[in-house]
Amino acid sequence: MEHEGWNYDNARINGKNVFFFMDTSHINEGIKKKLFSELELKINKGFFQLLFVEGFSGRYNPKFPKDLSEKEFLEQCSDDTQKYSPIKHLSFRLQQNKNTDFYIHGIEDLEAYEKQLAIISLIVEFAKKEKSGTLSYEEYMASLMANKIFDEYTDERSIIVARNIIKNMNEWNVNTAGVVFGEHHYDLMVKELLKENIGTISYYPGKITSGHEEIFEYVASILEI
Repeated sequence: MEHEGWNYDNARINGKNVFFFMDTSHINEGIKKKLFSELELKINKGFFQLLFVEGFSGRYNPKFPKDLSEKEFLEQCSDDTQKYSPIKHLSFRLQQNKNTDFYIHGIEDLEAYEKQLAIISLIVEFAKKEKSGTLSYEEYMASLMANKIFDEYTDERSIIVARNIIKNMNEWNVNTAGVVFGEHHYDLMVKELLKENIGTISYYPGKITSGHEEIFEYVASILEI
């Protein structure tokens, strides 16, 4: 998808649909805030009451101090140790509005997720060595293999997550749901959903090219390396 905005090509007029919010940058604040705005707009209009997100498994329901203002919340998110998260921001708004009917649910298979994180960690280490000029030939060949494995793990995780969405929509007996997930998973996830006649209505927030240092910083934050 090249143009910012909504795409309805795969929608099912009289069937189930997933509103797919493509996360095109896990580290760019502008992209994150676009995702938050579109998420909140669709939720406020009642398009869905169940949102699936990547990165964990089970219900996401953080508790915030009752006297915490939104200004203070956003100031906390700007700290180095607390990067802005559209899902966290959404949870804060839902708590403020006392919306107890909306659920945010981590949709990962933890084994598949952790496998991919492990290979990402290895790729980052190779990339750091390449940047510093210390990457050996053997490590270069190993990095090519690591990238191939990464692609395989990405595909595997995409299919598993799509099947988890299908399973959960059936168990919750809902016809619509939202999902926020990385854009590299989009094509395979859509293909898997369509097999079960679940349509997709997708939002593309634009594309930001990130530098190596920003990517290393993000990966280090989730892997604690």
